[in-house]
Amino acid sequence: MPYHAEALSLSWSKLEENMQVLILALMRAAGGGFLATGLAIFVLLIIPFRTGNTWSVYTIPAISLCTSIGTLYATLLVKTKTPGTPPVILGFLALALTIIGFIFSII
Repeated sequence: MPYHAEALSLSWSKLEENMQVLILALMRAAGGGFLATGLAIFVLLIIPFRTGNTWSVYTIPAISLCTSIGTLYATLLVKTKTPGTPPVILGFLALALTIIGFIFSII
């Protein structure tokens, strides 16, 4: 992403190979976490949420909040500690949509 290059003040091609491997590994680990979060929420929605188990109404947003807050924190770190300009608004949007979804699920 362009803001990654801004944050590092280097283009991708200028990074040493071991740094490229490390960054890609961290991004793939984060992607795996997002995939696991999505699958967990999907399973909770198709089984316990549909059958009316009230605990799932609270578990789904709790899982989403953990991911959203962690992502927002990491993005804010990049924004405040580097010259990069990551899309912070997306983190706030994820939080807002999680809260709105939770409100709609309890009313």
